[in-house]
This record gives sequence, C-alpha cells and structure tokens, in this order.
Amino acid sequence: MGSRAVRRCAAAVCLLLFPAFFGCAQTVLLKDDFAAYVSRLQPYLCRADLPDLPEPPDPPGPAYPPPPAYEGLVNLYESVFDLAADFFGVYAYVERDGKPFLLDLGGNLLEISENNPIFHSTMSDITVENVVYDRAIVRDRNGFLGIADLAGGQLTGFLYRSVEIDKNAAIGRAAGYTDVYLNDVLLYRLETENVRLWSARFLNVDGAGVELESGLPLTVGGYPVFHPPSDGRILFYAPDSYLFGYADARTGEPVIPPRYLAGSDFYGGAACVYEPDPYGESGIGYPKILDKRGGVLFDFSSYRGRYLPDALRVHFLYEDYIVFEAEANGRPETGLLRFTRGGADALVLSEARVLEDDVRPYGGRVYGGYLVDRDIGRFYDVSSRSFAAGEYESILPYENLFLARRKAADYTLLDAGLKPVIERCASISHAYGILTVGNEIGYSYYIPRPPSFR
Repeated sequence: MGSRAVRRCAAAVCLLLFPAFFGCAQTVLLKDDFAAYVSRLQPYLCRADLPDLPEPPDPPGPAYPPPPAYEGLVNLYESVFDLAADFFGVYAYVERDGKPFLLDLGGNLLEISENNPIFHSTMSDITVENVVYDRAIVRDRNGFLGIADLAGGQLTGFLYRSVEIDKNAAIGRAAGYTDVYLNDVLLYRLETENVRLWSARFLNVDGAGVELESGLPLTVGGYPVFHPPSDGRILFYAPDSYLFGYADARTGEPVIPPRYLAGSDFYGGAACVYEPDPYGESGIGYPKILDKRGGVLFDFSSYRGRYLPDALRVHFLYEDYIVFEAEANGRPETGLLRFTRGGADALVLSEARVLEDDVRPYGGRVYGGYLVDRDIGRFYDVSSRSFAAGEYESILPYENLFLARRKAADYTLLDAGLKPVIERCASISHAYGILTVGNEIGYSYYIPRPPSFR
C-alpha cells in the first residue's frame, strides 16, 4: 500500500476515554489531533495472514538527543522520537526519520513501513475504532465490530454491536447474545445482551456477578453478587426483595444485611447507601454514609429542606474527603464531608459543609488538597476555601501530578503543590501509567515517581 493510500486511512483511532463516576479510564488525551498518524496502523491491524516476523534492529537515521530530564519523572528511553502516540498496552506508535514503528515497553522497535508486507492489505473497507490492551476494535462496511491483534490477525468475525476489552478478556454483544473471550479464545456464548465486563476475572450478567473463566454465578452467603470485591467488601442483593447488603470479601459472610434500595462500592473505608422511603415523593430516602461495619457516619437527611434525596450525587471517599453535588432551588452546589481516622483506621466525621464558591469538581474528588473545577480550569484549595492563582483551559489530574493546558495553547505539568514539573511543552497525555510528552526536540515517554494520590 502506497503512502497516498495510507493517508486515506486518516482518523481511524481516537483513544478518547475519560474518567466517569464509579469508573476509570485508561487513556486521557490532551493532544489536539493525533488520529492522522495513529491511523497508519489500520492496514497493520487488519492484515489477517501476516506471519510472525523477527524484531528488526533499530533503523538507521540521525542521532536522536536524549529526552529532557524533569524532577519527579523517570524517562523510559534513551532518546526522543519524531512523533509518538500514547501506549495502548504493551505497544505505542512512534516515528523516526519519517518511518513508522511499533515501540514496546522494552524499547524494541518493529518497523511498519511501506516495504513491510503488513501494508499489503486488501481490506480497505475496514476502519479501526479503538486500540485497547494491544487489541484493535475494528468495524466493517456494514457497521459490525470485530477484534484484531497487533500481528494483524482477525481474532473474531464482524459480529458485534459493541465490544469491551480488559487485559486478556473481551466480550462482544450481538442481537440476542454475548460472546465471552479469554486469551483470544471464545470461551462460551451467553443468550443475553445484558452483559458487562467488570474486569478480566468477572462479568455482570443480567445484574448478577459471574466468574468469567468458568461462567459460574458468584454468591456470598447464598446471595448473588452485584459488584466485585472493593475495599474488603462485596455488594450483594437479595433476589426476593432486591435490596442490597455487603459481605466480607475474605470470608464471604454478610456483615451488613440487605436493607438498602441502592448502594455504592466501598472505597477508603466508606460507602454510600439509600434506604427505601415509601412516604417520599421518589420512594427513595436520603443517602447515608456507612463504615465497613454498617455504622452510619453521616446522614444526608440533615439537609432535608435544602435538597431532595434524588437531587444528591455522592462520590467516593478520597484523601479523607467525600465530595457531594446537589441542586438547591435550581442552583448547583458542591459540598464536602471531611473525616479523620482513629484507632484501627476507624472513620470519624470532622466537618460537613457546603461550599460558598461555585465549584464543579472534576472526578468528584479531592486531589492533593484541591478540587479541580471542570468548567473554568482552576484549582480550589479545600483548606483555605479559596481558588488558587492561575487559570487554565483544562486540567486533568494524574497520579500525584496535574496535566494542564494553558490559554496560550501550550501545556504544563504541575506537581501536587502546583509547582511546574514541566514548565512548557507542545503536548502531553497519558495512558496505561505512561506520560507522552512532546516538545521542540521530539517526543518522550515518562513515568511519575511515587508517592501518588491515595
């Protein structure tokens, strides 16, 4: 396939995954546009009959300078690249001397140039939707999805309406059924589309937990599991009442009986639950924060008259703070519950307050003592109860760092004290725990030094 044909494959892969409530993302992207050069992987990913090829030596070309050194970051490779995309598992796409390569974590380069048989693809009607854990989700001309590996092999047919991948596990949903894969092998077919991939070990099938490899239901104390273990507790439900409770993840014994209409996972030693309220307008009571023994740490009914129960959104406990969002008379408000830890790591409420300032917290949590406003690109200091100096187009927390885009359309990387680790760069993004940084001398990969946010 010639270079003109390669360019016609533009915008095939976007890798735009953002953190969501009760979820997380593998890739966060701040670059304006990198689909054009990642899309050159398309024929590579769609090659079905490619034999195993030996890894070639590093290509000839100009001497590349070492990456810049930054305090708090460890660079992964000895020299920079002309162009680089985020890792999508073990591999990343890079360019040197005008040639495209796959770069692995060990620093080995596999050339994917026009002279490579990878590019002699006849499947030009296929587009790459995403690359996750070194597996490509590909779409055919009829709109159906399949999965291909980075050796170009088609792992599944084009059968599915949607696909999920987590490490070495995958599911494909079609009309009336879901296929379950492990290590690129079809394990079994479920006669339902209502399946979610919890992790590489567990599924949720029609609202109940299932062990992925065996396909057997997950139960604790005779109750179906609703969520996988989190912070030493397992969320289960009683089938007769569909009320929720919690079991000890180590023993499997119920420790909080099933009496809640809804419940979150435990995180940081706390969970949020809702009791039924047959006399309320919505049928749901005010949320409560529980400790791991079932004790009530905070009851949001103390805000009765200010908020309705179903207008409250309560987030997980991070850094001893729980952030909640609500509406009061049509106006959005943000509040904080602050906890201290006593003996045996027991939680004690030390403060509950609604912020006077209008803050829309990114990620629903505190990061290093700050809320990150998702709308105006500013840091809010929860101790001083005020906005910190500096305003950005966007801010993305990552580990113990902040990736920020300035209004001048360049980027900076800040530490937990908001001091620059990277004063200025052309682009910065992260995926799978690795930062990709672009500047005037090229692209480099880094990992942050500990400690990280809890």
